[in-house]
Amino acid sequence: MASLTSGGLPPPTSLPEQKRALRREVAAQLRAMPPTLVEEQSLKVLSLLESLETWRTHAAAGSTVSLFLPIQGGREVDTWPILQTLVDRDVQVAVPLVTGPGSTDMRMVLAPSIAALRSLPLDKWSIPIPDATWPDAGSEVGMIFTPCVAMDRDGHRLGHGKGYYDSYIRRLTELRTSQSLPPPVTVGLALAPQLVDHVPVEDSDYTLDAIVTPAQVCHAPTTAQERMEAAAMRTTVGSTAASEAGALGALAQFPGVDIPEEGVFKYVLIEVVDSDGNSKKAVRGSLSAAYHKDVVHLVQPDLRNLGLNYHVLGGGRIRRESSPDGGSSILIYGFSYGFPWEDGAHQHGVSAELCQEAFPGAEVSWSADGY
Repeated sequence: MASLTSGGLPPPTSLPEQKRALRREVAAQLRAMPPTLVEEQSLKVLSLLESLETWRTHAAAGSTVSLFLPIQGGREVDTWPILQTLVDRDVQVAVPLVTGPGSTDMRMVLAPSIAALRSLPLDKWSIPIPDATWPDAGSEVGMIFTPCVAMDRDGHRLGHGKGYYDSYIRRLTELRTSQSLPPPVTVGLALAPQLVDHVPVEDSDYTLDAIVTPAQVCHAPTTAQERMEAAAMRTTVGSTAASEAGALGALAQFPGVDIPEEGVFKYVLIEVVDSDGNSKKAVRGSLSAAYHKDVVHLVQPDLRNLGLNYHVLGGGRIRRESSPDGGSSILIYGFSYGFPWEDGAHQHGVSAELCQEAFPGAEVSWSADGY
């Protein structure tokens, strides 16, 4: 297993420096691998995939799986044997097509055959370039295999810094959710030197569901199962056995904003509806919530007691801080993997208006960036 720094040099301090140092170290170890060892480890990765339940579920006839094409002569998992296995099982394979330098400039296209893939031209990095006329995979992709520079056991992935996969996974999750489909399962494939103790990450970096190496399968703390549970909680009917007090003016008894006094925490924007069809939007956040679904779980008892129905519109994070002069600030930002905004457009502005109304003396702002 690789370490973060080597050579007796002082460890880098900033996050970008840490990422660059890790890329250099892993690249040096990969260059030292003979091609025969790359081939051997790639076959072991395929063998271990068979033990992954999500592989058995998604690598089935009629399903669609996204798989990256390997660098010709490169030092990464050789995915051609995996590709052959998928085709043998009548699985439709989608491959990445990069159309520009921006993080959103990657989409998945459906490969017509292995022969067509084998005959593709190579780019300057010796990666096959898919035909831009191949059909777009759209929301059909239920499982994504990602390449990496490095990964750790918690599902953190270090790529080359373009953000292609982080953006694609986020967009696909939103698209599938809008069609009442479960989020895609994400699996990273790594050679032995690419599994490290710790990958430095930032808010926009996506956490994978699992990592498969030649020696082991690592399941990340945040999994597709967690996101499926969140999807099941997105819309729920409140209790019809509301108390008499709750039945009268239920919406008025449910505050528009309930968030911690200070700290950084996950939040959700929900729409609550009473028995007469009247509705309001509300912001809820919690310091104890590890996932956005935990925020919803905490508020469900109040909703049931009041006989209110609800629908989660989306979520993100809130940073609330106090200043020495007695003032305060609230920054609303990021997104939720479990509750992605259904139309692809966040409603942080709505959340900000509700917070400003609840805390008129606070400096309230929002941003679409971060996680």
